[in-house]
Amino acid sequence: MGITYARGSIAGKADMREYIFLVDTGATWLSLPPETITELELDVIPDQVAVITTPTGILHLPFYNANGTLEGVAFEC
Repeated sequence: MGITYARGSIAGKADMREYIFLVDTGATWLSLPPETITELELDVIPDQVAVITTPTGILHLPFYNANGTLEGVAFEC
């Protein structure tokens, strides 16, 4: 067992950012800091909410549309 990283980018209306992603093969969602979502100007997906349970309570967070590349292959999430 080891740790895997992949090079990629996420593009929004305002900017494109390059990242080195930590790969989690069991992950369902891609998570970005709120500041990054704002700076990239990602579009919110209407009527879609992620319900996440944390130790301090339940969060209802909007989903956003993101396009990018991962190791040179385009993706949308």
